[in-house]
Amino acid sequence: MKDSLSPVSIIYHRVTYYALIQCATLYHGAFLFRRKNKSVNYQLVKIGVEFAPNMSMYSQTRQHRASNVRQLMLLGIKLLTFVLTVSPASIALAELPGTVSAELFSFSVPLSQSGSGSMTVIADIGDVESEFLLDTGASMVTVSRELFEQVRDQAGTIKVRQVGARLASGKLQLMDVYEVQHFSLGDNCDLGPLEIAVLERGGRNLLGMNALQSAAPFAVFTFPPALAISNCQTH
Repeated sequence: MKDSLSPVSIIYHRVTYYALIQCATLYHGAFLFRRKNKSVNYQLVKIGVEFAPNMSMYSQTRQHRASNVRQLMLLGIKLLTFVLTVSPASIALAELPGTVSAELFSFSVPLSQSGSGSMTVIADIGDVESEFLLDTGASMVTVSRELFEQVRDQAGTIKVRQVGARLASGKLQLMDVYEVQHFSLGDNCDLGPLEIAVLERGGRNLLGMNALQSAAPFAVFTFPPALAISNCQTH
């Protein structure tokens, strides 16, 4: 039986082939251009000084052509680099999120996606449910003061330290960090004890990297929106 390639895999291989051909063609053109310039320079020197007034124009034209060749070569190299850094495994993940996540990850949490592209997930701190913005740029889970007031009396919630955080406005704010005994994603994926930072005022709940790293390896799928994770305790 012949192995069948998916449409995305076929496109990937075609673009890779095109990038290689482009780089080879541009390199060959630059090589010929260089040889031709050397030959013309030699002939001009042999002919004599009567062509001296045209030398400046010739030099400018040659530099302009050389610049165009360099730009085309750089474009080909960038295209090739981009194609080669796109992992076929990543293409497979993007193409078949449901099938691949079932094979590579042990749990899938549905996400909600807004019109602006931001994604949110439902999480529980103990038995208190709330919505969190998925934010891989945040180093840790951050909760609003209002949400923390609902969970601060849960058993095992203890203050561990203070951290300084720079807000989107550019201001630096000190935040208390607490450890909660149970932080869950979705219906029943318990990440166990987890540290959360508490905002003093305003702001929204953020699902940061300390939660994602404890569930790693993980992947985010956009169609349908889902957070696939590998390590969690189901209950």
